[in-house]
Amino acid sequence: MAFAQILGQENAIAVLQNAIRHHRIPHAYLFAGDEGVGKKLTAVMFAKALNCRECEDDSCDRCVSCHKIDAGNHPDVRIIAPEGQFIKIDQIRTLQKDVGYKPYEGKRKVYTLDHADTLRPEAANALLKTLEEPSADSLIILVTANVYALLPTVISRCQLVRFISFGVQKLTALLVQEHHLPPEQAHLIASLSEGSPGRAYAMDTTETLAKREFVEQLLKTLSSGLRDVRILFTYAEQLVEKKTEIQEFLDILLVWYRDMSILQAQGDPSLIANSDVIDRLKQAAVQLSVSQTRRLFDLVYQTKLDLLRNANLQLTLEVMLISLTEVYNDRIRWR
Repeated sequence: MAFAQILGQENAIAVLQNAIRHHRIPHAYLFAGDEGVGKKLTAVMFAKALNCRECEDDSCDRCVSCHKIDAGNHPDVRIIAPEGQFIKIDQIRTLQKDVGYKPYEGKRKVYTLDHADTLRPEAANALLKTLEEPSADSLIILVTANVYALLPTVISRCQLVRFISFGVQKLTALLVQEHHLPPEQAHLIASLSEGSPGRAYAMDTTETLAKREFVEQLLKTLSSGLRDVRILFTYAEQLVEKKTEIQEFLDILLVWYRDMSILQAQGDPSLIANSDVIDRLKQAAVQLSVSQTRRLFDLVYQTKLDLLRNANLQLTLEVMLISLTEVYNDRIRWR
């Protein structure tokens, strides 16, 4: 059945199926959890279960209703996604008008607001009016990885359903079993995706390994006693050209430094994501102090946060590379 397609979210699914069985569907849900853990997929499967013509608390995947929802053309099931960076007030006004009508052919209208944390303030306030005066035949599902970006008044009017991370070890085993990846590569992908099946399945293993190779070459340059900042600007330009993949490059850097910290602390070897290049990691780890490695990690993490806040891409990367180089040069200076 459809809910069986959702991995690692047994508690969330149990909450939803119990609501269907007992005919206690609230007017709004808030699906909260990390990116790629199955929130949006669950919203679609829930809409199928609510409108399925054959099953009571799941969907059959055979009836007309299920097929229409899968195809994205069911008149009573809609996904509202950001237009550009935000969900805008015009999108919410369209929802408000539609909520007032009875379902066209299904049992219940279901509106899923994907990335609900991108609601502009005026759109969130407009949505609040709909949540305060719900329609008995409609359900609104807010999907977000950043629940605290929503208005508290919006959160308070939704039933919260938490979605958990799948976990690195469990996802590693799944990638080995179902996708036939070598264990070391599977562990790297699972670590970089932070245990998120959606993110892991979207990664191309060959491309990810190529990005790690680029990162390793960058780190060799940074740690070589570099003085010519023009080389750093060239690296920044190369990264800017891959701007849609910047966060993945930064994640690779973060995981590399985290692995170095584990080695320096003589921690559990099974936690090391880059275990297939353990010798190169050890060589890098012995050249730095624990505090220097921590400083490098913090610089990359701060860059990641700054870019999520829409900081200037090239300038932020240039500052990061210069700062990383300074840490490496301090290591050389004080030897």
